[in-house]
Amino acid sequence: YVDSGYLTATNVTFSANTAAHGGGAYVARDVSLSGGAFTGNTSTGPYNGGGLYAGGAGSSVVSGTTFSANNAGGNGGGLYLSAGSLVLTNTQFTLNTAGKDGGGLNVAAGSLAAANSSFYTNTAQNKYGGGAWIKNSANLIGGEARANVAQDSGGGIFASLGTLTVRDTQFISNTAQNGDGGGVSAGLDATFSGGALIRNRALNSAGGLYVFRTLTLTGSQVLSNTADNGAGGGAYAGDTAALAGGSFISNTAYGRGGGAWS
Repeated sequence: YVDSGYLTATNVTFSANTAAHGGGAYVARDVSLSGGAFTGNTSTGPYNGGGLYAGGAGSSVVSGTTFSANNAGGNGGGLYLSAGSLVLTNTQFTLNTAGKDGGGLNVAAGSLAAANSSFYTNTAQNKYGGGAWIKNSANLIGGEARANVAQDSGGGIFASLGTLTVRDTQFISNTAQNGDGGGVSAGLDATFSGGALIRNRALNSAGGLYVFRTLTLTGSQVLSNTADNGAGGGAYAGDTAALAGGSFISNTAYGRGGGAWS
């Protein structure tokens, strides 16, 4: 527990710890982590940060750290950042669970920049963002979101506000059980280049990718996604869509636009 300062940790493991906020560790301000792991930690009741709770303010940096099998009754099964921005590099979130938003990761009031970081089999049990929930802008380069589940929208990633920018990231076999965007749900605009959305599923619209406003997609592969009861099997743009290169193959929608709807 770090009450009013910062945490710097290198190759430290936090395992099987339990608390209300921050099952593994609670830090009032920013964190700088290199290596190490948060494994099997729990935040009890309706509280946040199963593995790690960071209060934030400025910029937190996490590099080469693993968050696995952590559980939060509230938000952020693996990691919860209350404020400020987060930079992730070569970091993995696996088998984490949140009772609310962000099974693996919850960035509650700031932005996310992630490079070569992955989200595997995380679950948001009652809300949004099986792999991750981000309040403001998010920039993803490389990495993968696979087999994550959200009870509502954004099986892989849910970006609430701000622009979502994605380059060469794979979204595979994610599920939005009762909402939109099996792979990804973006509350404003989204720009995708390269990468792929494959075998994602949503109960409503956008098996692969849901964008509330404007979508720009260049050279991405959108394959075998399903919107069970809505439009846009592969992709759904609420306003305009600009597509260049790439492929939409074997996507299915119950309503309009098996490949894409705009």
